[in-house]
Amino acid sequence: MPPGGRLGLYGFGGSAHPCAQLALAEGATVYVMTRGAAARRQALELGAASAQDAYARPPEPLDSAILLAPVGELVPVALRALDRGGVLAIAGIHLTDTPPLHYETELVYEKQMRSVASSTREDGGAGERLVVKLREWA
Repeated sequence: MPPGGRLGLYGFGGSAHPCAQLALAEGATVYVMTRGAAARRQALELGAASAQDAYARPPEPLDSAILLAPVGELVPVALRALDRGGVLAIAGIHLTDTPPLHYETELVYEKQMRSVASSTREDGGAGERLVVKLREWA
C-alpha cells in the first residue's frame, strides 16, 4: 500500500484490529467490509473511514485490500473494489472455494492477488513486535 493509501479490510475479527490500527497509524484511510453490525460499529470506533456490509463497494477505489474472512465469494468482490494496480492479499488459513473470476471486471488493469502463509510460531513473534510498535505510536 502506498503511503497514505486506501486499505480495505474484508472481515473484522481479531486479526483485522491490529491491521486497521497499524494502517491508521501509518496514515492510511481504512474501509471495513464485514457482515456483523457490531463489528462495523467497532471498526468505526477504531477510526475506519467507513464500515459497510461485506458485499458492499467501498466509497472509493482501494489501493490494497486484505481478505480476512474465510469466504471465497468475497474474492471477486474485493478485486472489483481495487483501483488500477491494486493488490488483494488473501490472509486466511482457510478459504471456501472461489467462484470463477471475470477478467474484464476483476483482474484487468494490473491488479494482483496474493496469498499469505499460515501462521507459525515464528509469526507469533512478529505479532508481538507489532503490538510493541503500536504501543510506541499510542
